Parts: sequence; structure tokens; C-alpha cells
Amino acid sequence: KNPSGTWSMDISTMERVVRRIIPNQEVANRIIEKYFTPVHKSEAGRTRFKNKYRDEVRKLNLTQKESEAVQFLGEVNSEIEYLQSQQEQRKLLPKKGDRLAELIKAKNEFMQNNSNLDMAKINNAISKFREIYNEIFEQMNEARIRNGYAPVEYRKNYFPHFSENIPDTILGKLAQGLGIDMEVTELPTTIAGLTHQFRPGITWFGFAQQRKGNTTVYDAVRGFDKYIEGASDVIFHTDNIQRLRILSDTIRYKYSDESIQKQVDEIRENPNLATEDKQSRIEEIYRNDKTGGSSFVQALEEYTNLLANKKSIEDRGAERRIGRGKLYNFAKALEGRIAANMVAINPASWITNFIPLTQGGADIKTDNMLRAAKDTLKSIINDDGFENRSTFLTNRKGSDSLVKTGLEKTSDILTSPMRMIDMFTSNVLTRARYYQNVQNGMTEQQALDEADSFAAKVIGDRSKGATPNIFQSRNPLIKIFTMFQLESANQLGYLFEDLPRDLKNKGIKNAAAVIFKYVIGAFIYNELYEKLVGRRPALDGLGILKDAIEDYTGDMTNAQATANLSENIAGQIPFVGGFFEGGRLPISSALPSPTKTLTSIVNLGSGEGNQRKNIDTLKRELTKPIIYGLPPFGGGQIKKVAEGLTAINKKGSFSVDSEGNDVLQYPADRTIGNYAKAALFGKTSLP
Repeated sequence: KNPSGTWSMDISTMERVVRRIIPNQEVANRIIEKYFTPVHKSEAGRTRFKNKYRDEVRKLNLTQKESEAVQFLGEVNSEIEYLQSQQEQRKLLPKKGDRLAELIKAKNEFMQNNSNLDMAKINNAISKFREIYNEIFEQMNEARIRNGYAPVEYRKNYFPHFSENIPDTILGKLAQGLGIDMEVTELPTTIAGLTHQFRPGITWFGFAQQRKGNTTVYDAVRGFDKYIEGASDVIFHTDNIQRLRILSDTIRYKYSDESIQKQVDEIRENPNLATEDKQSRIEEIYRNDKTGGSSFVQALEEYTNLLANKKSIEDRGAERRIGRGKLYNFAKALEGRIAANMVAINPASWITNFIPLTQGGADIKTDNMLRAAKDTLKSIINDDGFENRSTFLTNRKGSDSLVKTGLEKTSDILTSPMRMIDMFTSNVLTRARYYQNVQNGMTEQQALDEADSFAAKVIGDRSKGATPNIFQSRNPLIKIFTMFQLESANQLGYLFEDLPRDLKNKGIKNAAAVIFKYVIGAFIYNELYEKLVGRRPALDGLGILKDAIEDYTGDMTNAQATANLSENIAGQIPFVGGFFEGGRLPISSALPSPTKTLTSIVNLGSGEGNQRKNIDTLKRELTKPIIYGLPPFGGGQIKKVAEGLTAINKKGSFSVDSEGNDVLQYPADRTIGNYAKAALFGKTSLP
């Protein structure tokens, strides 16, 4: 079974794709367990690894000045030790002798100019960083050797060198020619325009590039923050990437003609070719073969490339026109800014993270949900270790960077309620499912593995290797449709694919009970949310049906009722729902309506229509991107509060009709309750 086109695959998790194209679910499950479950477990291992070493660095408690001193002295001492050893062995060239003298002089000057520094603390930190770097490098080399790559030569106690844009170090051959730069910089001229052909078999690690020049950013803690991200990728995901490449090659080999198979066999059996050479030559053969491809292979290749830190294939055209660095810097900054303005200080967005409880809870016994909620709250005070044992929860929590700007720290504080609710919801669903699995006779590990998988299916997993391909594109033309839509797409996948499959063997009575709980749960949540906030964010078929019946049987015309029904349904469709104020974080609140904006501009220029109406419409639409794009965070909530308080002060919310007259939308009395609702949720909560 091989559906045409990759779009349906790129918007889905690989687990759903595999189950969709392989009718035999036992076979599908074996493929998932062998090729994709290890990715999630590896990412959890990677997260624990990063947390372990970041915690060790945090304990050093270095100030900015001390961090700079550690980096400077760490590098200088490392190079001095190396050159002195060369001198003792009579291998030191005259040029290097001059370099040694320069380094000793620079170190002495630094010590004289920074006599107030705590050198015992700094030397201890240098020793600790050396110990950590030695341990990490050994593990990276083990990953290379395990997967057929030659080990990289390494000088013990070498201190990595960090520059602002290009992280160059002596670890130069770690991923040479096998991956994609993790930094947002322009590509070298020699490979510009060619990276779309690269097929990395190992994650690119920027700090693995040879050192070029002496321009250094002296900040040991900030440098380590970047280093640990790339190093952990090499250690934990090289095995997965290789395994997925083999799967892809096996499928392509099986469905290619005999002449292609013969060429591939000759390369594989050639003892004179290194692993890297074999991979690149085989890839070249498959790339030129127009008969052996498939939609699944294309989706799998893209998934593996993204796992290896290669940029999305959807971004190549935009890269070519806009520029590699410009595209990624712009898209990343814009996404972060809009998200911060939609989420920070915004209780209406925070409480949407309770939605998965109504969905996942439908297939879990109520007593297990209550027990899980109780244990989750208890674990906040006294950690029981469950979160760290869970793959899904470990990946959900992630690893916090060591260095943040003041603005980033403030943003973290202001968005912390949303993260806390998200972790509470994630914990409750995972724990409740785990308890139920144990009750059903599973071993503890089986119960936890299934609970992790279940929670990821219900909530939507944004960790590396779990996010569908399309959501990793930075192309602005794609991002505008995918931003804040992962959860909307995921809930449809769960409702129409995962849940029916899970209920298949439960019998009609039990299946009906689960579906009933799902429908009622979503409806009750939306009813409560609508009373507080004024809209309905959860996927709620019963609510849509109720509104449609009221519209068609009330005073509304059939045309108006049909328009309302269409809009309610469209609001629940992933990728477009946000433009109809549907979903958890509707993107329409941050984007001006093209039709309204253009119509108002044309009418103002031509003098058509009421000018007050045109100006009012234009002002409303053009302030959206300003509110959500300019402030560092909280713009959306500030707008809501301002609109809500204005409505109360005017004793109602007013709009401007086509004649330019103020029209009352709904009254808003000056009560304490209304002021509180307006401050929390804006004017839509007042009707």
C-alpha cells in the first residue's frame, strides 16, 4: 500500500505513516519498534545526558567574567602544554616557537590585569571542563567507530575554541562532509547550491570543523551550551540515522531494476572504499534512478535528513531567493516573537493545555486519572522519579540552556504557567495510562513504553524525531500555515486513526463508551472555556452540531446558518483553522485579513464606502502584526486587556457599521466580575 504523494506523510508522525501503509499491524508495529521507537528513547537519553553535564557546569557557579577567564586560560594553557611537549621532543618548528612565546606573554599579561579573580575557582573550572570534554569526545568517537567511521584524533585536555558564527575546533574530522551546519550562516562558495544532495549518515557537529584563525569568543559556559547540543546528537542519534538509512536503501534496492541492484552490489562489495564513500556513491546511483523511488522512501529520507540536522527540503527554494542565513534568522525570530506575544501573560492560551485530558481521558478509567493527578501533584513537592523514567515526559521537559539573556529569562517566567499546565497534563495522562496498563497485566517496562506512546499520540510530541516533517520547515510561506497547528493536526490523527485502531478489539459496548466520554468531555470543556474566554478551542463535534441546530431552527437565514456551520468546521481543520479563529492559538489574531485590508485601502483611495468604516477596519487589521510582532512578549494580552477595559468603560463593545455609525455588539456592565474577566481574557469573555 503506497499512497501517491508525500503530503499526507509529511503532516503525520512516522508511526502513523507506517501503520497507514502496512495493513498487517503486527508487521507495522515491529517496524516501528525497530526503527522509530529507538529514536524517541535516544532523544530521552540525549536529554538526560545534556542535563547531567549542564548541571555539573551550573555547580561551578561562574560569573560572566570568570567564564571568560576560564575559556581564555583553558585555550591558552592547552596550546602552551601542547607546544611545550613538542619542544621537549625537539619537534617544535621556529614559527611555533614564536607562537609559544606569544601565548606565554598573553597569559602573563592576562594574569597581571585580572589579579582580582579567584584563580583557585577558575583553575578548578578549567579542570572540570577538561574532564567533561574528554568524556564527551570519547563517547563521540565510540559512536563513530560503532557505525563504521574512522575515529578522530584527539589531543587530551584540548580546550575547544569558540567563535561567534563558526564554531571551529581541532575536532575537525568528526562529521566532515557528512552533515549540515547547525549554525545559521552562509554556506562556503565551494558547496553553495549543493547541500540539497548531501545525505548525512551522521549528525553534523559544527565544533568538529578544523580551527581557522584565532578569532575567539571567550565564554566557556556559552560555548559549552552550544557544544553539548551538537555532541549529544552525534552520540545518541548516529545509530538511529544509520539504521534508518539502511531501511531506506533496502526499500529502494528491492524496488529498483536489476541494473541498479548490480551497481549497488559492486559498491557494497568493494573492500577499498570507506563507509562514507560507499554511502555517497550508492546515493548517487539512487538519485539518478527514476524508477525505484516511492512516497514513503521520500518521506523517510526527509525524516532522516532532519534527524541528522539537515534543513527541510521545503526551504530550498526560499533559501535560494532570500538567502540561507536571512531566511532562518528571520523565520526563527518571527516565530519566537509571535509565540511570545500569544502565550506570555495569556491565561486564555495557558488553559488550552488541559484539552488533552478530555481526549486521552476517554480511554482511561476515571479512578486512574484521579490517582495520576494526585501523584503528579505530590511529585512536585517530592519527586518520585516517574518523570525521569518516562521517555515522553523526559523529552517533553527537555534541557534548559545554561546561558540566557535577561529578556529570555523574563519570557520564561511569564510563560511558565503554560509550561506547568502542559507538564501537569502530560504527567497525568502518562501516569494514568501506565497504572491502567499494569492493571491489565503488562510488565512495568511494557506499561511505561505503551503509556509513553499513548501520551505522544494524544498530546502531540514536539521533540526531535517525533515532529512530522512539514512542521520543521522554516519557509515563511509554509510556516504561516503550520504555526501552532501541530496539536490540531495531531488530535485529528488520534481521533480518526489511533483511537479507532485502539478500540478495534474492545467490543462495540466499550468502544461506544470511550467515544461517548470523548465527545462529552470535549463539549463540557468548550462550554466552560466559552463562558470564561468567549470561544471554543477544542475539537467538539457535539458543540458544532448544537450550534448548527440552533442557527437553522432560529431566526437566522439558511445562508447565514450554513456560513456559520462552514466557519465552525473550517476552524477545526489543521493548517487553515487558525485563519477562522479555531484551534488553541488562532494565527488570525496576529495577521491582517488580506481581503479586508485591501478592500479598505482601495475604498479609501477611490472614496467609495463610508470613510470612517474604512479607516476603522484598516486600523484594526494593521495593528495586529504590530501588536504580535513588535513587543518582546505579552502583546496579545496587553491588547486583550485594553479592549476589555475599554468595553467596560463604554458599558459595551461597539463596532462601526457600513454607514459609519457605532453599533452595540453586546453590553458590558461595570462590575468587579467583568473587570476581572476583561483583565484575564479580554472583551470576548464579557457577553
